[in-house]
Amino acid sequence: MKKLIKIAAVLGIIFVILVVAAAVAVRRMFPPEKIYAMVHDYVKTNYNREIKFDDVSFRIIGVDLSNFAISEKGTFENGTFAKADNIVVKIALAPLLRKNIKVSTIGLEGFAAAVTRDEKGQFNFADLIPAEDKTPPAPAAPKDVSAQGMQFNVNVDKFYVTNASLDYKDKQSDMTASVKDFNLNVNKFALDGDFDADASLTANYADKDRRLSVPLSAKITANLKNNDFKTAYINIRSLSGTLNGASFQASAGITNFDNPLIDLNGSFSGVSDKTLAGLASGMPAFTLPATKFAAKVQTNLQASSADVQSFSLNLPKSNAGGSAKINWGGKDLVYSANTNFNLFIDELAAIVPQMTAQYKATGTASGAIATTNANLAKGSVKLAQVGADYNKMATLKDFAGTLTVNSVDNIKTDTFKGSLNDAPFTGNLAYAKTANNRYKVDLNFNLDSFTMKELPAAAQSSASSSGAASTPAKYDPKAPVFDVKSNITVGKISAPNFTSAGSALTADISGAEPSMTQLNGLVNFDVKAGQINGLNDFLNSSKIVRVLFGAVAIAEKAFAFLNLNILAPGSAKAATDSVPFDSITGVYNFKNGVMSVDKTSFVSNLTTIQAGGTVDLTTNKLNMTINTFPGKQSANTTPLVMKVGGTIDNPKPSLNALATASSLLSGGNAGAVKDTATSAVNSAKSALQSIGGLFKK
Repeated sequence: MKKLIKIAAVLGIIFVILVVAAAVAVRRMFPPEKIYAMVHDYVKTNYNREIKFDDVSFRIIGVDLSNFAISEKGTFENGTFAKADNIVVKIALAPLLRKNIKVSTIGLEGFAAAVTRDEKGQFNFADLIPAEDKTPPAPAAPKDVSAQGMQFNVNVDKFYVTNASLDYKDKQSDMTASVKDFNLNVNKFALDGDFDADASLTANYADKDRRLSVPLSAKITANLKNNDFKTAYINIRSLSGTLNGASFQASAGITNFDNPLIDLNGSFSGVSDKTLAGLASGMPAFTLPATKFAAKVQTNLQASSADVQSFSLNLPKSNAGGSAKINWGGKDLVYSANTNFNLFIDELAAIVPQMTAQYKATGTASGAIATTNANLAKGSVKLAQVGADYNKMATLKDFAGTLTVNSVDNIKTDTFKGSLNDAPFTGNLAYAKTANNRYKVDLNFNLDSFTMKELPAAAQSSASSSGAASTPAKYDPKAPVFDVKSNITVGKISAPNFTSAGSALTADISGAEPSMTQLNGLVNFDVKAGQINGLNDFLNSSKIVRVLFGAVAIAEKAFAFLNLNILAPGSAKAATDSVPFDSITGVYNFKNGVMSVDKTSFVSNLTTIQAGGTVDLTTNKLNMTINTFPGKQSANTTPLVMKVGGTIDNPKPSLNALATASSLLSGGNAGAVKDTATSAVNSAKSALQSIGGLFKK
């Protein structure tokens, strides 16, 4: 046993002597000043750059190089391209004794580099990379290296980087990017062979509109193919990161470092409006479902372009995929893409629940869309089994049709179909943007019947409720303007305040916008026999009702002003009284915001109302004449004739005494008029009050 210990001690002493001898040999062959001169000459000769470092420390089996730096092109007066606090090199001992250097460890501590792209698009490392059409010259060997008979076998058992950073600034686009806290461990590194690496870093990006910071970690396998960038490759076995509550995982293969070909697969989850807060502002609240993605991209770095040969997005139910081309070398991003998709509307609606949950949207949308800078969308979309529900008032089911998208501003359908509140409908629609804020809409719509059990709440205007003078809406030149052609027919109608055997509306108008002061064109409507239940509630149920049945609304206000209980016999009963009718028709002609009532009539067994005149939508002023007949109009009936002035919300009616008296006399009512010459107004009013009694239940 003692002999074994003595032998081990002797071997240990011999090993120490050999190590010390090797260190002395390295120091003699490569003293610090000689190393500095060799490396400086090599870099200056081959790359026209300067290097510097503070000290070279020889350890027993390695070298430490402190405060190393390499200049920008030319000299350090032009700036520092890269630097490191410390560079560690450890040499394998046995090969060294055979005058063959094999590196066991290389370490970069505190490494930092700055990459810039100038206003002309040139990178500050461009001189380090030979042009594509030129064969790089053979590097000049440092002096005395070959004379020493040394060989440099580039195999590194371990390579590491700690606390490194890389900064990039693009002066063309005023964009900056950086890699901070970069840590890397590489095992069994070789210039021509596979090696593994683990890395972690924080990536930062900023431009005038966006700012983000993403911590990342990766595991890779790579092969540099002896610095042949065209055949070198990296296999990213895993890549993961987080951003403001979102996380992603990916894997990728990258080949041809000159113009990288990237084959990417991955997934992300937890992406929301909070995740993208640093990229855009004013976004609605949203949350994306867990999504898988894939892409195969061929890049051309010199042309600042990429050919996305294929891409795909897969949600739990929906999916989309296609190809694209992108160029970021100019002032603006230029792109074109072709996308095929199969989307489930309920899944997409759930992304923005605050905006869509109340509608309970369902169905599918599938098709193909091409997008470019010039034309944001072109293609076709097939809708199937689309459904929605609005507060239990309107239920859409089984909507189906195909949209032809010529652009975002030019969309039309073939014949669509579906059901609304369980009644079938058909129709077609065309929509086009014809000017900066002007749109053309053509609509044909045929609904078998319409039933609504509850009407949405409608707020009354303050002018209407208070009796104050109404203020006309002001024209806003930035507001959207619509030119509309429509042909709408509806079968049997049943709503809380209204029933009818059917209705039809045609319109050919231009200049429709919120103020209605630019309106031109013609509107016709015809409502078949039915009943109004609660006249005031009906007239205030919606803006459309108030426009179409405006003459009835004005007549009702005029009757109330004159204390004539014709349509609403008593204010206490006005909300529940029923007014049956045989027909309601209207022909409205608009010219520069002035509506000429060419024809409007309300016909029933109780009364017939006819109106004509003008409504100036630019001022809200009225200039109308309303004739009211007891029962249906006939040769033997006489009308109440009213002139109506004032405004839409506050009409000012007055009896046309002479016209009323004349009508009464010509209608065989002379006995009812005591003094037509001096008491025309009183006679007319008295007679009309008698007529009003006919309408009471």
